[in-house]
Amino acid sequence: MKFNWKIILIAIVIVIVLGVGSAYLFFRREMNVPNESITANTLIRIKADESTDQIGADLMALGLIKNARLFFWIELLTGGGIKPGYYEITPRMSLLEIAELINSGKTKIVKVTFPEGYRVEQIGQKLNSAGIVSYANFMAAAKKDEGKLFPDTYFFDPLMTADEVIAKMLEDYTTRTAGMNVTDKDLILASIVEKEAANDTDRGIIAGIYQNRINSKMKLQSDPTIAYGRDSGAITGLTVAEIADYVFWKSAKTAEFTSVKSTYNTYLIASLPPAPICNPGLASIKAALNPSPSNYYYFLYGSDGKIHPARTQAEHSANVAKYL
Repeated sequence: MKFNWKIILIAIVIVIVLGVGSAYLFFRREMNVPNESITANTLIRIKADESTDQIGADLMALGLIKNARLFFWIELLTGGGIKPGYYEITPRMSLLEIAELINSGKTKIVKVTFPEGYRVEQIGQKLNSAGIVSYANFMAAAKKDEGKLFPDTYFFDPLMTADEVIAKMLEDYTTRTAGMNVTDKDLILASIVEKEAANDTDRGIIAGIYQNRINSKMKLQSDPTIAYGRDSGAITGLTVAEIADYVFWKSAKTAEFTSVKSTYNTYLIASLPPAPICNPGLASIKAALNPSPSNYYYFLYGSDGKIHPARTQAEHSANVAKYL
């Protein structure tokens, strides 16, 4: 029997073409099929030293892709160049879309807002919850920066270190206070004003009252300084998990005016505390630099929500009886 090699060759080519075509169609379909099992946004981390095989295996273990081998071939054929960072995988993303995302370098940026008046531990709590840096790492690096971790909205890369996060916040403080010549004492006073004032209008009045007491060598008798000292003592020895649940700044009780033995308790010390009690906003810093002049030495917030300053202890006692 004589073989027609031309026909056989054509048949082989057809089979190969059909096979390649089928493989291509399968490949194309599989890499573009939306993953229905992804029902919520998932944040993943790609490390710099991870191989493509390991990344594919990790994505598959998380249920984000269904075929780690196909992921490998996509990266190989496209010359992907996976870039380390945090990436947010959203519902119904296909394998190809995930590959394109982690090749793009468009890492997830986390938005975090720190209100005025947070103490350094509260900042650490929030950074830890947001997955930026651990509470322990942040506290080890930031304790000396109380007062200068400027309250603001930040956009952090989750790969940032504690030192990088702190540097970003200190840079913001430096920029916001440029040309203001803020001294250490100014910042300490601003931190007290921040925790005492109910609104921007009252900040200058309160700063002026405390400045009058400082000039007259009177004790400041600021309740937030008691709370700061009390809380600092209370969290000593707590675990990170316990500190994460700790509620700071509860109102100081009358008995604590003398029972809280702390260098921050201005009912006991006759001066400013040794360091800021929180991280004040710009309005409080400006108030400390430019206190409103007055002959007031006392103040309280009444049940009417308004500030009631007084010149003497007798006037202050009358305000207590009238407004509290």
